[in-house]
Amino acid sequence: MKHSRSRQELSGSSSDHGRRFLAPDERLLWEGAPDAAGPTGFESRFLCAAALVFLALGAATLVYRLTLAGDVWALPCADPSLRIALPMDELDGIVACLWFVAALFALFSAGGWSIRRTRRRTRYAVTDRRVLVAVGGRVRRELPREGIVRVLRGIPPLFSDCETPFFSLTVLGRRPRPWKSAPMLSIGPLRRADGLACEAVLLGLSPGAEADGRAAAFPAWIPDAARRRLLAALSPGERIRWIGRPAFRRLPAEAIFVAVVVAASLLGLALCGDAGRLRSLVAEIPNAGRLFFVRIGWPFGWLFGAVALSIWLALPVALAAELGWFLSPSLRRREWSRQFFLVTDRRAVVLQHGFFETAPDLVFPPCARRAGRGRTNLLFTTRPGAPPPARPTIRNARGFLDLPDADVPAALAALEALRLSATQSPARSPLPRA
Repeated sequence: MKHSRSRQELSGSSSDHGRRFLAPDERLLWEGAPDAAGPTGFESRFLCAAALVFLALGAATLVYRLTLAGDVWALPCADPSLRIALPMDELDGIVACLWFVAALFALFSAGGWSIRRTRRRTRYAVTDRRVLVAVGGRVRRELPREGIVRVLRGIPPLFSDCETPFFSLTVLGRRPRPWKSAPMLSIGPLRRADGLACEAVLLGLSPGAEADGRAAAFPAWIPDAARRRLLAALSPGERIRWIGRPAFRRLPAEAIFVAVVVAASLLGLALCGDAGRLRSLVAEIPNAGRLFFVRIGWPFGWLFGAVALSIWLALPVALAAELGWFLSPSLRRREWSRQFFLVTDRRAVVLQHGFFETAPDLVFPPCARRAGRGRTNLLFTTRPGAPPPARPTIRNARGFLDLPDADVPAALAALEALRLSATQSPARSPLPRA
């Protein structure tokens, strides 16, 4: 890339070299591409392995099916004295189910491949007139430089054990109407050097401007590594007004609800159902396991046995695991330690049962609602494009949930200052134009 060139080809692939996206008098300031090796959210190796296993089972069963003829299928058993005759449609259904499950796992695991393929065909560019995103040789999104209000860095996983080398930017435009969401461009993931260069062009600053020393005091519960990541995630000139986290509940209402449901289910089975039949069904599990895994044997006996046991045991195991998580303070405390609330002079960030951040012009006057003993829900924003509700609740608004009462005054002051910063901002964009 050469900044001195007045015209530049931006191509999403090698077949698009003839396309020119820039006007004759438009000057290119920065050009880059996302890193295809960046995180996609579909890095689960379990999905790929499961897809391959079910694909192999489906292929083997299909080959076995092609060797058979007739309307009846004699199930091959390890025990010669055991003879099981099933309709051929049963085997056809097994083949279809295996292929369906393999396709399902492959569909989920292909998400990462699709994202990386799109990244390899994506180009970003910043000119003296606009910011644009081109995919596959076509401009998909663009934003005029005059309409840019803020350029924000992406918040990294602060409490992750591994350092992330990737850099992302969010370019926010001016809202066209009060009830419409602001236009937004996401640039990334980029290598940190490319991200700093793009940010410097957009803001008119020198590359590498960092957030050193912008937080005068951090809470004691933030580790040193998380402090460094948070400071590096702040955009140039961005200041922290308040940071906090939700209150920890040793026995939340969700745990009580799950416990009541499990107890009611067991009591209903004991009183309303046939207890003797239930005990006999449980007693048949070892016999059924011996039938499937020993007498019928590999491969169909093991397959049928795994399916039958998963149906019998999946619900109790899932309920026990869920109840154990709710009733285990150590597990929930570990998850709680990774949650936080953040208010700067440019945005409000919430990492609690998910992640979201909101711009100042989407903040309405905060509404405090009692959430329990020593806890308050502080609601101050809705989803983009939705008007502020007349009566904010946790169903139609978002904000800081389970906020300790001691932190409410500081959080209210920070949110009010953030909201006023949107109303007092100048009509024109404060960002420089090359």
